[in-house]
Amino acid sequence: MLSPHAAIVRVDNFFKPLAEWRPQFGRAIPHLRWEDLLIVLNQLRAGQTARYRAYDWRKDRLGPETDVQADCVIVEGLYALKKSAAELYDLAIWVEAGMDSRMNRVVARDGTAFLDRWNREYLPLERDYVEDEEPWRRADIVVAGADMALSKLGPQLLATRSAI
Repeated sequence: MLSPHAAIVRVDNFFKPLAEWRPQFGRAIPHLRWEDLLIVLNQLRAGQTARYRAYDWRKDRLGPETDVQADCVIVEGLYALKKSAAELYDLAIWVEAGMDSRMNRVVARDGTAFLDRWNREYLPLERDYVEDEEPWRRADIVVAGADMALSKLGPQLLATRSAI
């Protein structure tokens, strides 16, 4: 059973403001403040209080500092199972979801204003990450998302880049 005092750290809180996205050679996630997230995860793993500034999706800027400290921490988000973070988790769960339902959640959160940029810039980065790192292979548990039949789970995970 999870602690009633569990904290949730969302990878999406570590986005950079849109104007700061810069392609970087050999780096598949130029839209994230990945190093900041690793610092927070290491501090939490060590039992310390971590402090970070979450990305404000409505204002496209970093918000005020947030402190987080808990015995149980849930890290949520697509890039959470990146190789460089794998040793920081006691349990890893990969939830596979269909692209349509994922994009519906993006529109619900961000509206349609960034949809073209999302399709043009973010999704190719995501595809590269999924193809290059195969994050589900580091998961202790793989789950079919609410919109996905169990029979689709294996083929979806093994899909080629063009099919994702």
